[in-house]
Amino acid sequence: MSVSSKLQNGFQKLLDKAGKQICIRRFNVTIGSVWDDDINLTSGTNFETWTSGIVLPIKGKFGSSESMLMEQGKLIDGDVKLFVSGNINFTGIGSYIIRVGIGSPPNIEYQPVPLGVIKQEVAGVDIYKKAYFRRILDTGSYLGEV
Repeated sequence: MSVSSKLQNGFQKLLDKAGKQICIRRFNVTIGSVWDDDINLTSGTNFETWTSGIVLPIKGKFGSSESMLMEQGKLIDGDVKLFVSGNINFTGIGSYIIRVGIGSPPNIEYQPVPLGVIKQEVAGVDIYKKAYFRRILDTGSYLGEV
């Protein structure tokens, strides 16, 4: 068994013990006419991925990378970091907006903070991915969603 396979199995054991059920939703963005600011978000059943992830709060411990991101205003109190398996895709083809719902059914939704996804890989194999997310509206509809 290769080192990358052992690390993937080890991370899967962490997900089994500490992971929460999450739903990654992709919304297709369509923009109205050139003279209009109308933006619509549409989704479908093939735009959802259910998986397990580890959700942790941001700790702004002095000197840490998260502390520096908070000082720069890129992260705020209440943001979370999400760890998922390396084979989960946070991107898509075209104009997509990603939202992550936690729980089953998702009762809290988050949108990604534009810092990108941090991949941890060994020998070209993604072991896990980490991304930062910010909580969005609890109830009601989202502006522009169909």
